[in-house]
Formats: sequence, structure tokens, C-alpha cells
Amino acid sequence: MEIRPITDEEELKYFFRIRYKVFTENDENIPNALFPDGIWKDDEDDYAFHLGSYEGDSLLGAVSVVIRDTPENIDKKLHDIESDPFNLVCEKESAEIKILLLIDENIGNDIFIRGKAVEDLFNATNELLIAHNVKYAYLLALERTKDIYEKAGYVPIGEFNMYKGAFWTCPMKLTIKNGQLPKPILR
Repeated sequence: MEIRPITDEEELKYFFRIRYKVFTENDENIPNALFPDGIWKDDEDDYAFHLGSYEGDSLLGAVSVVIRDTPENIDKKLHDIESDPFNLVCEKESAEIKILLLIDENIGNDIFIRGKAVEDLFNATNELLIAHNVKYAYLLALERTKDIYEKAGYVPIGEFNMYKGAFWTCPMKLTIKNGQLPKPILR
């Protein structure tokens, strides 16, 4: 198992289709009408880092990370805050962790492999955050994922609330002090 960037256009389309499948078809968290083409991709994905956990050529899981290191990235999020019920502030030197997921059909039910894939994705995300001098990382957790993020060092910064009228999430924040992050213990 290895973590590597997802940069190939076809692999990215596959990842965006899996996102859609996981969150609209499987979990029914997001209304299909938001992504009528069956691909969950937004403008931030054009400059996000997409990291994949691979076994050979098979994508087992992935995460997207948006680093707020340029005025364009910061301004884009601040503009979106007006419609964000959590009013998350993604200031300079911060990052947004978007949509960490496992691909059930590729990874199977082996708890060890699932845990290893998630742990490796967290470690790779942490390395990316440190490399970009990020001080704060933000994410929105679903009820079923909140505990995992807490084990990785994220703390809730608000209550569960309806996000964009689509699904219940809790805003969470990770503070990185002196370039040091806790190593996640997820298994």
C-alpha cells in the first residue's frame, strides 16, 4: 500500500465519481441535483492536492486538501462563507481537508487494511500540511466520522448543523504548533 498524488485526469474523474457515489447514492447525504453529471467536483478541486491510497493500480481511498496559501485561495473561501452556516474562517496558513473516503468495492471489509489506508492518508495529509507551513486545518465531519477525526487530533468547534441544506456535519479544527502534528492512532 502506498500514498501518491492523484494527478492523472482519468484517475481524478474516477475519484470524483466515487465521491458522488459514496455521498449521494450510498449515504444519500447530498441531493443528486447538486451534481447532475454524477461527478462531485467543485472549483476548489482545480487547485487542491488529491492524495490516493493505492494497492498497485487500485485506488483504495483518497483525500483532497486545499491549502490557503495564496490570496486567491483565501478570498475564494471567504466569499463562500456568506452561505456557510458554520462561518468557518480559513485564514492564510490554513487548510481545508475535503472528503476523506474509502472505496468499499476496492478495499473490501478487512478492518486492518481499512485502518491502514485511513492512517496512511492522515499521515500523508499531515506531511503536506507541515510542508506548506499550515497552522490550522479545518474540516466538516459526519456523525459517523467525528470520532476518527478526534483521534487524529481535530477538535469540534461547533455543534452539528445542516450544511447547505443537504447533510448534518460538525466543524472541526486541528491546530499545528511549532510545525508539529500528533501522529494519528486510528487502529
